[in-house]
Amino acid sequence: MKTVPAVKLALIIALGIYLGDRIGYREVFTLWVLALLILALAILLRRTNWATLAAYAALLFLGICSSANYSSKLNSLSALPQTAVFWGGKILAEESQSDDRRAYIFRPDWYSIDGKDGTAYHGRIRLILSGSGDSLKEGDRVVAFGKLESYAEGHDAASPDWRKIFSRRGISGWMNPEEFRITRPAGINWLVSGREAIKTAFSSSLPPQYAGLITGMVLGDQQSVPEEIRNDFRQSGLYHLLAVSGLNIGFLTVLLGLIIAPLTLNLRLRRLIFIIAVWGYTLLTGASPATLRAALMVTLVLISFDLRRVPRSWNLWGGAALIILLFSPQQLFMPGFQLSFAATAGVLLALDCRRGGALGELPNWQRWRRVRSWLDHYLTTPLLVSVCAVIFTAPILTANFGSFAPIAVPLNLLAIPIAGAVFALGWVHLIIYWIFGMTIYPLIAALELGLRSMGYLASLGSGFGLNIPGGMMTAAALVIVLLGVLFSRRWRQRFIWILGGAALVLIFSTTQKSPYLQIECIDVGQGDAILLRFPGDVNVLVDCGEKKAAKLQLIPALTRQGVSHLNDFVLTHYDDDHCGGATEIISSLHVDRVLVSSMEPTSDLGQSILSTARQRSIEVRALQLGDTIAGLPGTKCVALWPIQAQHGEENGESIVLKLTYGATDVLLTADVGREQEQVIESAGDYLQCEVLKVAHHGSKASADLSFLRQVKPQIALISVGERNRYGHPSEQTLADLQHENARIYRTDRQGSLIFASDGKSIWQVK
Repeated sequence: MKTVPAVKLALIIALGIYLGDRIGYREVFTLWVLALLILALAILLRRTNWATLAAYAALLFLGICSSANYSSKLNSLSALPQTAVFWGGKILAEESQSDDRRAYIFRPDWYSIDGKDGTAYHGRIRLILSGSGDSLKEGDRVVAFGKLESYAEGHDAASPDWRKIFSRRGISGWMNPEEFRITRPAGINWLVSGREAIKTAFSSSLPPQYAGLITGMVLGDQQSVPEEIRNDFRQSGLYHLLAVSGLNIGFLTVLLGLIIAPLTLNLRLRRLIFIIAVWGYTLLTGASPATLRAALMVTLVLISFDLRRVPRSWNLWGGAALIILLFSPQQLFMPGFQLSFAATAGVLLALDCRRGGALGELPNWQRWRRVRSWLDHYLTTPLLVSVCAVIFTAPILTANFGSFAPIAVPLNLLAIPIAGAVFALGWVHLIIYWIFGMTIYPLIAALELGLRSMGYLASLGSGFGLNIPGGMMTAAALVIVLLGVLFSRRWRQRFIWILGGAALVLIFSTTQKSPYLQIECIDVGQGDAILLRFPGDVNVLVDCGEKKAAKLQLIPALTRQGVSHLNDFVLTHYDDDHCGGATEIISSLHVDRVLVSSMEPTSDLGQSILSTARQRSIEVRALQLGDTIAGLPGTKCVALWPIQAQHGEENGESIVLKLTYGATDVLLTADVGREQEQVIESAGDYLQCEVLKVAHHGSKASADLSFLRQVKPQIALISVGERNRYGHPSEQTLADLQHENARIYRTDRQGSLIFASDGKSIWQVK
């Protein structure tokens, strides 16, 4: 570590930031005073052996202070008015856009109750505009009238703590304004103009899907990439190619070298042009953590020539991390930052190992010297680099997204060279288009061929899925085994490491699979989403909540648990709070079959769901009274309702399911009302069950007392949003459930709920 001090300093600062976040200490001033006192002590002890230790302690407290400073902003909303007020400020960026919703990062300068005497405000909020209307532009100054809402804290591991997640980005809350107006339009912004010019150049020359793909690669604008292609890249482990990263900076550096070298022999001028071009591209693409890291590393390398210092790769890595964390400590908790530095660490370690001959050398056949050299440069080293990068990022991907894709190892060997060629061809096309105003069609044909090849590789890899048995433990075991293999000097030791790793993966993959039926009532706010996990890795999802809840809550909850495949996806009826996010689920996960209440919906939502399923060649089937769901291990699942659904859009046409797993019965009643419950009561004692999903979120229009007496539930699950405007669940429903001695569980108070059954008894897991 003596030769890589930047790494040591970065790790100490990172440890301090992590400790500050975990401790959650709010007295920032006290921490700063303590850090300064320790720093002064280090200066006083500079001639002693304690000076280094005191300096490290000061750095540690510096990290704690910077983290605590962001933690203190987490509670800043409590001092703000709890009513709608005027906010004045600037639009920093457009975050996302869909047909009916646009989200912007808004930096207010002031807020005021009457719109006159403003109070200064320092922070960012998300401005969400619903419905059609003119879009705001980056740099617009606006005045908005509305109430600032705080993000929800996570109830549990399955419910993301959006309050902390957004606060780490410096965003204190969100607002859907009652009204707003632009006070001063944005001036000329070369960054925005540059992005629009790039989009125009590609869209005018390529088909929409390929224009979106190359735009995503060059600008990191993933919204331009069709959703189906985006999911293929994500599930195949090639998603980094759609996000502007260090790989793009590497491609740009090579391209610049080819262009600049013939133009000037002045090395200092070359380096200056390099630095300007790299940072211009970094700013143009939004300065993500990966591009910042790469730009800083390139800049440090170029500066080192003038300082007459030999740059060490690990010091470049540590220096980039140190600079980013000093200016933006919350980046430590961002997946993009973690993935970028973990992948780079894997690449550097792989290159160090190859230079040191850690894995041995290929046979030194004199006749095959050129073949040996070619294999070493174009196969052995790239393969080791790909393996290290994928495995080093595996724990981070598993922790944040539930799983990782080992298929990315061979795919990257093919995709990265193609991506480099596509990136170069894309910039050549842009330069020719801007300078001469023309399109060279052979160039466009080659570009389209490269993009088509990348799409094919992503589609091929997505068939393998992301789900790796064992989850986080498997990912961590793979990292340890890889390190053991790389640092072992004898093949016998490496063989032992590999056998041990295989044994650990086998153990984790078997222990992670539950031998019981698991019933998970996932918190999606005011909506329904129930996941049934059967022995044998069979998964059934019943409803999915609204689109926003499915995207921000349900899909992250499923991926964190390693659920990437659904055997059946049941949509009880075409209500937005039950199936609004169905297209998101179908597009993001592997779904074998979709079960609906009607094949003839008249609503746009219902038709969109069926159309999306057909486009993906997913079997769609309607369930009615007496139909069963086959393929559920040890379980009989029967539909008790509807008798015959017309369009499947009314609560009374909801699918009601009865599951029997050994001696455990589960009744899922969706949104049926008392009228339907009275008809279902004719089933008599067959309705008795241990678990009842209470109909219609506990509304007074459902769960009639006579129905509850027939069912006799021991456990009553109520999926309901916190402080919802409907007043669910009703006091009468709660009283009736208590009268029947049912234990009541609510997602608005307890978050996501998990129960397990061995077929004889049932118990709460969390």
